[in-house]
Amino acid sequence: MGNRSSRSKSVLNQWDSGQRSAFWKTWVGTQVGIWVALLLFSGCGYRSVILSLPADQTLALSPFDTQGADATVGAAVTRGVREALLSRGWPIVSPAAHPKAELTGRVVRYERTPMALDFQGRSQGYRLSVTLAYRLRSGDRLLPERQVVGMSEYVVSADATRGQTAERQAVREAARQAGEALADDLPALWPALWEAKPSTGPAAPSSY
Repeated sequence: MGNRSSRSKSVLNQWDSGQRSAFWKTWVGTQVGIWVALLLFSGCGYRSVILSLPADQTLALSPFDTQGADATVGAAVTRGVREALLSRGWPIVSPAAHPKAELTGRVVRYERTPMALDFQGRSQGYRLSVTLAYRLRSGDRLLPERQVVGMSEYVVSADATRGQTAERQAVREAARQAGEALADDLPALWPALWEAKPSTGPAAPSSY
């Protein structure tokens, strides 16, 4: 009787051990599967954004006209727009490469608004606002002008060099935000460009 009981306990222990082992293997496999699925989903999501663009979506990007604003603002805006477009998969080429479309723009407003004043009435910081106007065209097809805005802030420093550096960084941030907003609009504008009726008047200039 004692031998039978011992054998029964041994069989039960083996069965429990096997069940526990199977449980942990299943749990580990499930966790690995979830992570792999998430990675694949993320990867596919990224690729779908790139692949959703037209196959011939090449763009020529002209430098943004500052219209009297500081030249560094125009350079920062052009760089911000270019980086935003490239990050979304839009190939930027030169006009000589016969791009499918051309993007031109200008800085229509650059404002520095004081945020706070000290006891002597001096500004302690500024809010920057950069407003861009841009157009998308292909040959004699031209979309109406659209505008986007980028904003940032910076604190005034008693050190002139640090103050200038802070303002330049703020300009770059405002330009980056405006570029992101423009790049967000472009996928919807692209099909509208081909639906636009060709201009029947004189050819519009390729830049502002």
